[in-house]
Amino acid sequence: MHAQFEFDKNVNPAEVIRAVLWVMYMHIGEGELRDVKFNMPKEIQEWFPEEIAPKG
Repeated sequence: MHAQFEFDKNVNPAEVIRAVLWVMYMHIGEGELRDVKFNMPKEIQEWFPEEIAPKG
């Protein structure tokens, strides 16, 4: 994953992924995103941490 961000050493791929997932939580909803998560390969499921889900 990191190889795709070699053009800018200041970019943290994990932060980018977490930001994208946060936007997905905001627009898709936690339940639907959970369905998306569990349809992904295990390696990708690791990038869907529950603590980034919006509270409330």
